Amino acid sequence: MNLKKLVVVIAVLAVLAGLTLFLERTPEAGPLDERAGEEIIADQQLRDLSRLVIREDGEPAVTLARGDHGHWFLAGEFRRPVDFSRLSRLADTLAEAEIRRFVTERPERLQRLNLGQKGLVLYTPASDEPVLEILLGDTGGQGGTYFQFAGDDRAYLLSERLWLDTGANNWADKSPFDRDISAIASLELAFAPAEEPTLVVTREDAEADFAQQTENDDREVAQERVTRFLRSLLNLRSTRIAPLDGEEAVAARDHRRPVRLRTFDGNELHLSIGRKPEVPAPVEATAPAEGDGEEGGESDPGPLEEAGPVLVWLEKLPPKHPFTDLAGSHALVVGDSLFTNFPAEDEILKPKEPTEEGEVQP
Repeated sequence: MNLKKLVVVIAVLAVLAGLTLFLERTPEAGPLDERAGEEIIADQQLRDLSRLVIREDGEPAVTLARGDHGHWFLAGEFRRPVDFSRLSRLADTLAEAEIRRFVTERPERLQRLNLGQKGLVLYTPASDEPVLEILLGDTGGQGGTYFQFAGDDRAYLLSERLWLDTGANNWADKSPFDRDISAIASLELAFAPAEEPTLVVTREDAEADFAQQTENDDREVAQERVTRFLRSLLNLRSTRIAPLDGEEAVAARDHRRPVRLRTFDGNELHLSIGRKPEVPAPVEATAPAEGDGEEGGESDPGPLEEAGPVLVWLEKLPPKHPFTDLAGSHALVVGDSLFTNFPAEDEILKPKEPTEEGEVQP
C-alpha cells in the first residue's frame, strides 16, 4: 500500500472513531433534556434538613442528624458533634448543584458510569420520606458528577463535583473550643495530678498581663509561657474518643491535672488532662540452670510498659455547647504534645527581674 492510500485509510478510521465517540457521549436528545437547569433540591428544603445519610455500595456509611439548638451530630456515635465547616461546604455544593444535562437510560451505558458507588439521602422533619435520594457515579470528563434519582433508570450530569466522605470520624468535630486567647480572663491549673488547681492567674482585660491571684513577692507570671499553653489548649484537636469507663480512661483517671478557664463573658471551661504513666514491666525470677550452683536471680525487666494515650476530660462547658452530651460518656484522645508541653511551675512563675538599684521589683 502506497503512502497516499495509507493516509486516506487513517483519515477514514479517525472519522469513524470520532463519530463513535460523539454518539457515545452525546445526550440522547428529546424531552428528557427539559430537566436541564433544574435544582436537585429547593433552598427551603435544604434549610429544613433534619437528617443526612451517606451511603456506600448501597449501605449507610455515615448518618448526620440535627439535634437541639441546631447542632448536628453523628448518629450512633454517642452524639459526637459534626464539623460544621465540613457540613456547610456540602450544603453549599448542594445549593449550587443543578442538572446540567440528561446522559443516558441505556443499560450498557449506565453500567459504565459506575452509579451507586455512593449515595445521598436527605430528610426534613415534615415527612419520613426523603426529600432527595440520589445515586452517584463517576466524575464527568469536563467536571460535574454523573447521578441518578433513586428509582429512576435515567442518568444525568450534575453541574457540581459532589464528593461524599464515607468515613464517620472525618465528619466529627475535633476541636471543642472555638475561643481565641483574647477571650480568656483567668487560667487555673495544677502542676501535678490533683483534684483542684494550685495556681490561679487572672487579668483585667485582653490587653493586660496575667498576674497571680495570690501575690508572690519573689516571682512573677511568665506571660509568653501562659500564652503558649493557652494557645495549645484552645487549638487542641482530638484524634478519637474513649469511653469514660473504658480501660484507657480508667488507667489515666488518677493521673489527671485539672485546668479551668474563665472567659470575659462569664463562661467557664473545666477540663482535666492526663494519661497512664510509663511503668516498669514486671520483674520475673529466673530458675538456675541445671548443674549450676548459683541461685536463681531476676530476669532483665526489659523495656518499660508504654504510657497510655493523652486524654482530655471535658467537665464543665458553657450552656448549649455541642460537646455537652459527648462529655458525659467519653474523653477526647489528643496528641502527646498537649501533655508533654504541660508547663512546669518554674516555667509559669519566674523570678522577678531586679531594678536598676539591684532590688527585686515589687
